[in-house]
Amino acid sequence: MKDLTLLIFPITLLIITFFGAKPCKDTGAEASGEHYDPLCLSQSKMIRGAACVWVVLHHLTQDVTTYGMYPRGPISILNYCGILFTSVFFFFSGYGLITGLITRPGYLKGFLKKRLLSVIIPFWTINALLVFLSINFYGIRYNTRDIISDITGYTLINSNGWYIIEIILFYILFYLCFRFIKNKKAAALALSIAVVFVIRYAFFRGHDNAGDKSHWFKGEWWYNSTIVFVFGLWYGLFRDRVEGFFKKHYRSALISSLLLFLIVFYASINAVNILGYYRTVPLIGAKADPLITLILQSIACILSTLTVLLINSKLRLGNNVLSFPAYISTELFLIHGFFISHVFNNRGNHPFRFFTLVLLCSIASAAVLSFIIKRITKAVLSIGKASGEKTHETISKETGGGSETAETDNNTADENINNRSLAAAKSKTTPAIIIKLKSKKYILPLCIVILLILPIAWQLILLAECKTETATLQNAGIGDAVYYGRFDTDGNVFTRERLKWIVLDRRDDHVLLICEKGIAGSSYNQKSEEVSWSECDIRGMINSKKYTGMFSTHELKNVMENDGDLISLLTVDEAEKFFDDDMERQLDITPAAEAAGTNINRMTKTNNWDMKNYRSAWWWLKKSSDDKAITAPIVTSDGEIRPDEKYVNKPYGAVRPVIRVRTPAF
Repeated sequence: MKDLTLLIFPITLLIITFFGAKPCKDTGAEASGEHYDPLCLSQSKMIRGAACVWVVLHHLTQDVTTYGMYPRGPISILNYCGILFTSVFFFFSGYGLITGLITRPGYLKGFLKKRLLSVIIPFWTINALLVFLSINFYGIRYNTRDIISDITGYTLINSNGWYIIEIILFYILFYLCFRFIKNKKAAALALSIAVVFVIRYAFFRGHDNAGDKSHWFKGEWWYNSTIVFVFGLWYGLFRDRVEGFFKKHYRSALISSLLLFLIVFYASINAVNILGYYRTVPLIGAKADPLITLILQSIACILSTLTVLLINSKLRLGNNVLSFPAYISTELFLIHGFFISHVFNNRGNHPFRFFTLVLLCSIASAAVLSFIIKRITKAVLSIGKASGEKTHETISKETGGGSETAETDNNTADENINNRSLAAAKSKTTPAIIIKLKSKKYILPLCIVILLILPIAWQLILLAECKTETATLQNAGIGDAVYYGRFDTDGNVFTRERLKWIVLDRRDDHVLLICEKGIAGSSYNQKSEEVSWSECDIRGMINSKKYTGMFSTHELKNVMENDGDLISLLTVDEAEKFFDDDMERQLDITPAAEAAGTNINRMTKTNNWDMKNYRSAWWWLKKSSDDKAITAPIVTSDGEIRPDEKYVNKPYGAVRPVIRVRTPAF
């Protein structure tokens, strides 16, 4: 039931999106005689503004569900929707570029300077901020080469910056194609082929598993919605014909588009879960799982965008609140991941509070950063500007996993819109909250002070807690119970509890700890197949952000690798060595783990029918060798060690993490 509270966020966003919306019976001319374009600046900004927030919700959902491994009720569907929101921004990027070229003489003059600087400046500025925070608050060591690499984006300190890299590439390709090929259709065809080649290149690059930093063109998010850029390009070229057809057959077109989208989207979800991108090698022999997944997702993206366009042609959005995210979209997209991964996730907040804190802090910090970055960008773009030359404003938007740059001055397809109409449209899209922000001088300094104090305060709290825990570990003996990190153990909506461990072994510089209770339930591997420890799903799960996130950054620095893993399980030999008898190996689980479905047995062989409310669960061990097998070792609910008791896909086995922790003196 508590997971249903997360629906407040998408429902609220839907209400905000459609509040004040009005039906448009005739998109050619309204009652006032004023021309209305469904893809005009104000309308497209609000659509992109809503999509930007949806992307943040998508990333939040991925984090709290560990990419769908642990569903959180109906909101879990957002795990699969990121590409749909990304598609909106890819469409407006392709559409905006071609429309600007068609409607504005001399559009390519100074194109690269204006477009590239308008996305590079915010990208570099926020990268520099993240490097500063990494060095000063998270103790990450940098050399000069690493600093330059992270700030420039050669290595992505912010994985969400992938879209900036891709849109820069598309800007350059657009310029080259239309600069040297005079026929617009031929140039569009050349650009489309180039984009398809980018998709193919990224497709064969595979997944990015090297380190914490995302590498260029590695990961399906680099290409699974990119085809919509091509769709937007050709839509802009043939807009009059396409919209003329839809106007004549609107009802059947909308119903067909919506039904086809739902069917293909459902098929794409199954493809991701069953086939995936990395379960087989692409196109080796008859194994084409990744290609099938890509084709289904690409079609779903095109159909979802088409459905949005059809609805948009008959429904005019009309509230300034919605345009606020569009104003801060670049900054919101680039900064929200920092709050998800580094600030609040390490504090182990319950999902509802986690969503709330990330959204509020991301929007507040994005507003401040936008205020600063837009002025820096304007100043840089004005350098060397010829007399009378106007700077085209760009606004970057996040795509399902990334940021989208949409040309706000290119979203008007009708060449007859005069300068007064365009200025009026721009003034309508500036939300009242921005005007107040500019007029009340004390708000900006106050926001900056708060944003600077909050991370410092968090780090001081975390550092003090880590010092106390380390001091306890230095004096703890084998068998003692100690606290280290925090995890949701009782399922409470607003808190995460300190996690208790048992000292199994100690050396001069570190101790070996095992969780006192089982904190979760899982299969050893999702698929029923022979698998080794190095490739099983449970290993990846306990080393994911959900589990490493139970330690603060200060705590995590003292966690040592244990056979290549930060978090591991006991081997059969270790389970025999560190416990005196079966009774000691019997395991209780936390209320949160039980509520999530982890196995529990209240009548063990030793404690049967004694009415003392004993609870014991069977729990996973890891194989001592890396040989593949269809079964995995466990400790039974009676505390007995069984090397091959359970099939690897048996669900709800208790997870009892093991870590090695350094005990340095502060």
